[in-house]
Amino acid sequence: MTDPVDLVYVWCDDSDEKWMAKRHAVAERYGITRSNTQNGACRHRGGDMLRYSLRSAAANAPWTRTVFVVADDDQAIPDWPELRAGNVRIVRLSEIIDASRLPTFCSDTIEHHIARIPDLSEKFLYANDDMLFWEEVAERFFFDAEGLPYLRFGMVRKPSDIPSEACYRKWIDRADRLVAGKFGTRPGPRSPVGRLPHHNIDAYRKSDMLACYEIFKSEIEPMFEFPFRSDRTVQRALYSFYAYAVGRGRFRRASFNTNRASAWWRRLLPAWADSLQIAPGRWREAPEMLAAFRPKLVCFNDGPDTPDGDFEWLRGVLESRFPEVAT
Repeated sequence: MTDPVDLVYVWCDDSDEKWMAKRHAVAERYGITRSNTQNGACRHRGGDMLRYSLRSAAANAPWTRTVFVVADDDQAIPDWPELRAGNVRIVRLSEIIDASRLPTFCSDTIEHHIARIPDLSEKFLYANDDMLFWEEVAERFFFDAEGLPYLRFGMVRKPSDIPSEACYRKWIDRADRLVAGKFGTRPGPRSPVGRLPHHNIDAYRKSDMLACYEIFKSEIEPMFEFPFRSDRTVQRALYSFYAYAVGRGRFRRASFNTNRASAWWRRLLPAWADSLQIAPGRWREAPEMLAAFRPKLVCFNDGPDTPDGDFEWLRGVLESRFPEVAT
């Protein structure tokens, strides 16, 4: 029997007025505005996406054991059949984060604590609610025969003039530099060094994540002092860079984004497009992209300006792809 593999989500939903009031009160205290690109509306918009991601996992990755949904202690949990499934467990932030570091509304801070989830398996997957198992996948899609995770990275990082993108790349740069400073650097075509994560469902080993945290805790923990994303943020790519540096993970070049959907890529991609990110503002191109590339994993990445109409359209697409199963 193979070792179990769990699935983890960090989730919040702005339709919960009580939780949003709490967030706004803390944001006001720290001078965070609603227009802030690092902490804007897309960071806490639910849009029912978690329901479809859970359905996709049940349909296409049924070998996962426990599904952990990590949420703030004051976040109301919807009465969805998907969340009442026997293998789903709600984990409150106070179960994994010290009280002195709460409240926090920074998903990056929470992600640095997910390896502390009680009863979490050694091998686990991490997903955002906008990421889906689009096709059936086996455990070997995420872990090799030795149980080491495949580390999926995409394009080489370049400067961006989009504020939110610039912040994101800076946080990944920091993670990359920390690991390189400790273990050296091995850039190249078969290395994640200098690349962007594929922004989709990732594989980890709990023991490696905990070990990495201890090595870099003096660099990680200062970010916990501020309850939102900031210039101190260290992105969770740190753990993948570490796994590669110490030989505890296998690099895979797997990412693709609708922003790079040129005719040349379209001819080559179907052979290896296992991870597809649909960029903000490009969702309605998804049917064509999905038919052309046949990816295993799909992320419908939203942005600060994603209109409600796009969410309504996407719900129709996902409801057709992953209909609710009668219980």
